[in-house]
This record gives sequence, structure tokens and C-alpha cells, in this order.
Amino acid sequence: MSEPHSLLTSVNGEFDDQVSVFDRGFSFGDGVFETLRWQQSSLPLLNLHLERLELGCQRLSIPISMTRLNGELLAFLTQLSGLTDSAVVKIQVTRGESSRGYSIDPEAFPTIVLSAFPFSDFDKEREQGIALGLCRQPISSGLMLAGIKHLNRLENVLLKQEAHEQGYKDALVCDSDGHVIETTSANIFMVCDGIIKTPSLQRAGVSGVIRRLIIDEIAHKLDVSVEEAVCSLSDVCSAEAVFISNSLMGVVPITHVDLDGQIFEYKASSTVASIQNLVEQTIADRCISDGVEAEA
Repeated sequence: MSEPHSLLTSVNGEFDDQVSVFDRGFSFGDGVFETLRWQQSSLPLLNLHLERLELGCQRLSIPISMTRLNGELLAFLTQLSGLTDSAVVKIQVTRGESSRGYSIDPEAFPTIVLSAFPFSDFDKEREQGIALGLCRQPISSGLMLAGIKHLNRLENVLLKQEAHEQGYKDALVCDSDGHVIETTSANIFMVCDGIIKTPSLQRAGVSGVIRRLIIDEIAHKLDVSVEEAVCSLSDVCSAEAVFISNSLMGVVPITHVDLDGQIFEYKASSTVASIQNLVEQTIADRCISDGVEAEA
């Protein structure tokens, strides 16, 4: 088994990679995390990631100090900038250590783990697109955890495994009612009659940073409408074009979807290409304008 390859790791402000076995992140997945692009020695969408992380902590009642987090992150990024200008940065916040049992210790001190890993570019995927399978396992629904990026990702582990068993890098994921929610690791969008539809995430799924960027900024700049709605597999099948997004790969077009052997193909879309290009340009522009000190 290969060893984890981390470029740099910090635990509670110390450059170390050891976390207590009593930490609730290990015991229960009791925490949240963010995965960010470190590009040109910058975290260009850091503010959006931190807003989501803070929202997740509030939802889970984890009393994180953002001042503390920003201070530890600045020290971490300063060290990282001397090692590489391109990486994947992961921020993990857990409730901290506690004794056995689910009950929350009000005196628990949150654990902050910062880590950086080698970055693999997604140029090929963005240029050529990828195909999607369909997961038969449904994703859980519930208002308590919908939208946030909590640490308990066991469902995604099993869903990703199902996609790989089908021979695909990624696959569509539905809830128990058959509504399309996302893919195993990305948000999904459909272009239909000039309107972009994306699944509502009020009851399941992760509200992605690139998804938010597209809805709040990119769509307005391109003068296109984005509708957050309940989506079905028929919406995917009838779409003119389909694309997915996450913070590492940006926007990737879908070439076809395999629904139990029934293949639905999509042609190249100027709308998808425009969104993809503007997302990457926005990220590049923020790399130039935001340095380590400004971002942290």
C-alpha cells in the first residue's frame, strides 16, 4: 500500500501530521473540510471556501474561531509558498477530542488540520470532457447536513467505488425519490433551451464553491439564467449539454451518460465552453490580485 504523499501538514498551528485517536473527526466524522486549489501561490477562491466552512461549523455547532483559523492558515501558506506554487490544500476542522460516546463536550477545543498535496491538472478533462455512469445506490436526504461539506463521506466512498466498478471516473447520484442531486464528487448542470438547470440541494448534496461562482457571478456576466430546481434523469437525458464542476477541476463537459446501457450523447456546447473559460479566467485573475497575505 502506498504511503500518503503530503507536501506539508499542520495540526493546530504546529507543523506535524499526528492527530489524537480520541479526536471526534476520527471517531464520528464530526467536522467539516474544504479542498482548495493552490495556484500561482494563491488560494483564489478562499473567501468562498471559508464562508462555506464557517456555515458548516455553525450548522454542526462547532465553535471555531475564524481569527485563529486565518492565523494558522497564513503561517501554513507562507511555509507552502517556499515549497511550491501549485498544490491541493485541504482544511479540516473537527470538534476536537472527547471521551467515548456521541454526547458533545462543551469544553472540547476544535482541531484544525491543514495539509497540502501534489496537484494533478485537469486540462485533458476540461478539453475532452468525460462520460458518466449512474449509481444505483441513493444518497441520503436530510435538512441537517444538506449542502455542507462535512467529514463523514462514507456514502461518497461507496458511490465512487460503484462508479469505478462500472468503468467510469464519475457517475450520477440520485436521492431515494430518483431526483438527480450531483455526481460522486461534483455538482451537475444541464443546458436546456438556453437555460441552465442545476439540482436543488436543500435536502441532499454539497453546495460547491464553483457552483456558487457560476450562479452568483459567471451566469450574470454571460447573461444566462440558472435555475435551481428538482431535476430528474429525464432532464439529464433531454438536455442539450451537460457539465459538472468542482473546485479542483473547474468546469468539465460531459460527453455522454450511460443509464444502464442506454447511452445519451451530448455535442460540444458554446455555452459550456464560455462558462468554462470564464471560470478559469476568474480564478486566474484572482490569483494575480490576491497574494498569500491578502487571501489569508
